[in-house]
Amino acid sequence: MTLKPITARPSSLQLGTCTTTGKRRYTSRRHARSSARRLHPGTPLRAYQCHACHDWHIGNLPHRVKNGDDW
Repeated sequence: MTLKPITARPSSLQLGTCTTTGKRRYTSRRHARSSARRLHPGTPLRAYQCHACHDWHIGNLPHRVKNGDDW
């Protein structure tokens, strides 16, 4: 019987969840965008830096945030 090695997912990609938003935290925009494409293929999502935890999340921003009216 041949056993395949267990490969751990790099811990630098996801840091857990944001205590304010409950969204997954990523160390960089690049990791967030990569995860968005992998987790939700074909769905238009964007990576953005969170005002609360300062890490990166994926999702859609409300219009008021896009316009700079509110965080």
